[in-house]
Amino acid sequence: MRKYPRIEIDQKAYDGLKVEAVLRHRTTREIATQAILTSISREALSVLDHKTIGPETTSPEDIATKGPLDHRTTEGAAIKSSGPGTSQKPRKLADNQTALKQIRDMWTSGEHNAAKIAKEIDYKRSTTWENIRKMKERGEISD
Repeated sequence: MRKYPRIEIDQKAYDGLKVEAVLRHRTTREIATQAILTSISREALSVLDHKTIGPETTSPEDIATKGPLDHRTTEGAAIKSSGPGTSQKPRKLADNQTALKQIRDMWTSGEHNAAKIAKEIDYKRSTTWENIRKMKERGEISD
């Protein structure tokens, strides 16, 4: 796992992370990561998810005007976008029955690593873990 520079947050935010982590049975790192990623703009996530930063990108303005390079389709396969205005929003995992079935199948076969499951279904780990948590609550899968 790569280490990143530490950031400073105020005491109330840190205490909130610790409490939330206990309530959700997760680590403060997972809670902080999820909170940060849910607050980042779609454009910024697009850059991160679709690797639009490349050798041809020379300035932040270039990054802001580029469209995402690929998006998930309903089957989870990637398609290429031809530029701004032609992109489509990635399908929500909760609405992707194929991916949810893959999660159930992998989970019942013994794969309980959310990162591995997320990679297999081509969704973020935090999104995958949240859906696994909801599936557990509904009794669709068990520990």
